[in-house]
Amino acid sequence: MPVEHSQLALQLILIISLNTLIKKPLSLKLLFYSVDFSEAGIRKSLRKLLAEDWCHLISDVKDKRLKLVVAQPKMLFALAEYSKLLSSAYKRSSILKSPLKTS
Repeated sequence: MPVEHSQLALQLILIISLNTLIKKPLSLKLLFYSVDFSEAGIRKSLRKLLAEDWCHLISDVKDKRLKLVVAQPKMLFALAEYSKLLSSAYKRSSILKSPLKTS
């Protein structure tokens, strides 16, 4: 995924993907309010995601003034693969195989 050790990029990918999957894509305005990073940082990361076809901007059906951010299959596939990787790592982890000990 195109996160380059960036918490901001990862948050954008998660938020955009989730809202695409539940068929409620966020407007640009709501996306900017959804993450606690600078507007300039969000714009930079979003421009990169758009330029590399990880997501697209589309006009809202009801209000053409609104631009909605929609994940592309490339983003959804990468996130699914990342999820499998995390799941596999957790299954192999010895921490999850033994109960937590408390003092």
